[in-house]
Amino acid sequence: MKYRSLFFNAVLALCIVSLSAYSAGPRIMEKLGRSLVVANAGSATKYLSWRLFGPEQGSDIAFNVYKGGTKLNATPITTSTNYVDNSSGTGDYTLKVMTGGIEGSDAIKPAMVLQSNYLEIPLMAAPGKNIKFGQVGDLDGDGEYEYVVDNQAINVSQYLDAYHRDGRHLWRIDMGPNSMPTSDSRPGAACISFGHSDNWAVYDIDCDGKAELIVKAGNGTIFGDNKVLNASTNPTDAFIVAVDGVTGAEKGKRCAVPNDHPTMGNPTGHFGIAYFDGVHPTLMFKGKWGGTQAMADMAFDCSKSCSLSLRWKALDDPISDYPNNHQIRCLDVNGDGIDEFVNGGYCRDKDGKVLWNQKSQGILHGDRWHITDMDPSRPGLEGFGIGQFCTYDWYYYDAKTGEVLRKFGPGGRDMSRGDVGDVDPAQKGYECWTSDGVFNNANLTGSAIGSGSPSVGYRIWWDGDLLSEQANATSVSKWSYPGMPSGGFSGVTLAGHVTGSGYMTPLICDMFGDWREELLIEQTGNTAMRIYTTTIPTEHRIYTLLHNPQYRNAMIERGYIQSKFVDYFLGEGMAEPPKPNMTYPDGIVPVVPDIRRTGRTLASSAGTTMMVMAGKSFTLPGVSAEARRMISVYTCSGKLVARLPVGGNNVDLEKQFGLSNSMFVIKLDHAGKL
Repeated sequence: MKYRSLFFNAVLALCIVSLSAYSAGPRIMEKLGRSLVVANAGSATKYLSWRLFGPEQGSDIAFNVYKGGTKLNATPITTSTNYVDNSSGTGDYTLKVMTGGIEGSDAIKPAMVLQSNYLEIPLMAAPGKNIKFGQVGDLDGDGEYEYVVDNQAINVSQYLDAYHRDGRHLWRIDMGPNSMPTSDSRPGAACISFGHSDNWAVYDIDCDGKAELIVKAGNGTIFGDNKVLNASTNPTDAFIVAVDGVTGAEKGKRCAVPNDHPTMGNPTGHFGIAYFDGVHPTLMFKGKWGGTQAMADMAFDCSKSCSLSLRWKALDDPISDYPNNHQIRCLDVNGDGIDEFVNGGYCRDKDGKVLWNQKSQGILHGDRWHITDMDPSRPGLEGFGIGQFCTYDWYYYDAKTGEVLRKFGPGGRDMSRGDVGDVDPAQKGYECWTSDGVFNNANLTGSAIGSGSPSVGYRIWWDGDLLSEQANATSVSKWSYPGMPSGGFSGVTLAGHVTGSGYMTPLICDMFGDWREELLIEQTGNTAMRIYTTTIPTEHRIYTLLHNPQYRNAMIERGYIQSKFVDYFLGEGMAEPPKPNMTYPDGIVPVVPDIRRTGRTLASSAGTTMMVMAGKSFTLPGVSAEARRMISVYTCSGKLVARLPVGGNNVDLEKQFGLSNSMFVIKLDHAGKL
């Protein structure tokens, strides 16, 4: 990985601590498996890909790939989490992890072996219905994801279906007669995935290691165990319900949705996950009444027994004072490890109080907006908003304060669509684009670059570099930036179809394998869905996006589907990503040797110590070419790996002792005797 090589050169004699940006927590996140996947990359070529966990970023962990008991890689894999196999012979693929230069005994087998570049799962019949949204979660607690999808059509009840990755159908929930999508502004109490609303999410809300479905249900909803919700005679009454991910049965105690405007029906809107204490997840619900008549933001906590309760509720009154969009964001805008709630043009703190509101700066409604670290030279996160019949057509702002830094366009236009991403390696930071063109960097200074602009559908990380690609319905493409060399990724069209407007692929996110993203696409005839993955190798080693707090939250957020982003700059010239401050539901996160340490002496100070990279020959200071000395070899965490005799003053850990591709601390024995 390019930035890893530069980093190693800079710290050959001195390791540096990379302090995490997070101060609260640690945040409870999923305990994932390696998700080793083997895909057919054409002819006799197999492509293997697996996860690096969040706590392992920047560590000396390495990997070995085996086929039928034979190790395939000549040296441990330290610069990526993928491998291309063109070797002959047969046998099952396995993966072994090396920590501190020592290989573990446990062999990790593939979670999936694909016959092509996709996982295909047959769909249970749902006549006349189509998938609009998909979600993933570890429903059974084995560290790998299962899939939950909706099934909808006009004027009939809606379904939610769960599928195991091995193809088994786990359960179906019939949302019942109050789910029929008959009105965009006043849908039924149990209506899901209609218009700009979603009203359901998959997440481990009670932190027991297994994901639940959380859904807004109503009278007549039939759960996976065939039990019917029958709690009210009022058809507008709605409830926040947790559902067991394995059985589809209601779990814990449901919570009634507050209805401050019963004459307008029931609130409908967007679900999200936020960590308002920096440790535990809370369900966020943005609800609207009557389309644009009234709005409220509500936070629901979940107990260990999976009982739901209202944490706080904030009425946006009058609604005209709260510029909102067709989706929400739950993310840490100020870097303290605690999430805030952002609804387009305003932001609420962890207690529901307004942190900032952009109305006074002329920001009104818009369809699309994005927040991430667009400018790595500027502290914190930035936002990019696209207006819809507003004072400004698009604008750039500080995500911590809401301060609008730049405003563009004559205003009054229905821009609607726009995106951000690193699409030109010659420019600093992320580019931002609308139908007005692509602007040359995150600061939005200067004029547009190139001709035209990338698709405004969806940003995706797909090929082997650090630039962003674009996903539009069933196609993935790369923008032809000025000076783009020939012979790179030329795009791909994937089989299947999407439901709804244009590019709305049901789900795009990191689902398995390395840090790149997959696409879930329903197949023609509605008999199956496919999860497509890239088979393009990459030299970049980045921890799974699923362990990044902002990205994992974004996997829940839908409405008008938008691109997902991490909370650090991921693009050309990026720095080593900071480790997330996280733990697992069981409270145990394995400690792995970290190459980013202070320059303190980790071994005894009695002898000379030095930091070296295996594979690089070095000279022992103060030792003659004829002398024989004893050295002690430590990982950067201070673990003794070996105590070895050496002859002379020139040493190569890899050639002489088989230690490779890791940073080590060397201590020269003070007495110099064997």
